[in-house]
Amino acid sequence: MREALGYLAYQGLFHRDVKPDNILYTPGNSNECIFQLADLGLANEQAWATTQADTPIFQAPEIWYGGYNQRSKVDVWSLFVTLVAVTRSEAFVDEKLNVYGQILELVGKAAKSRLSSIDSRERLWSNEHQRSIMFTPTGKVPVPAVAHSKLKPDSSEFPRANVNHVS
Repeated sequence: MREALGYLAYQGLFHRDVKPDNILYTPGNSNECIFQLADLGLANEQAWATTQADTPIFQAPEIWYGGYNQRSKVDVWSLFVTLVAVTRSEAFVDEKLNVYGQILELVGKAAKSRLSSIDSRERLWSNEHQRSIMFTPTGKVPVPAVAHSKLKPDSSEFPRANVNHVS
């Protein structure tokens, strides 16, 4: 993997999504192992990459905070986190870094109940996620959601949003 990442860096590129799912393993002769780096869909030139792209739990800190120029070092960080994950090393676990818990805190109560509903008819469909106030960063009701009764905010769970109806 180091050789693959080194080659990309030499070419002025970096992968941006190094994680266990993107590392292919083939057993070789006797004790030999062959690893290949897959899924170059997010690979980018170092001069242009400044956005969040890969899987959050494997991201380097400079990606989390955004606005920093990213270099091939983000791949080295992701490879390290991958090694820790696949070896299940407890030495690097920090209970303060509860990424998924932080994400759930950002999701509203209504979204949590609809997303975790046992009855699949109560869950949001993917096209509803985009229109729902529960998933808008500003907390405002998107115009298409106004017409859909299930997507209107419940006043007990959301702050009142000012929505101008478009005719």
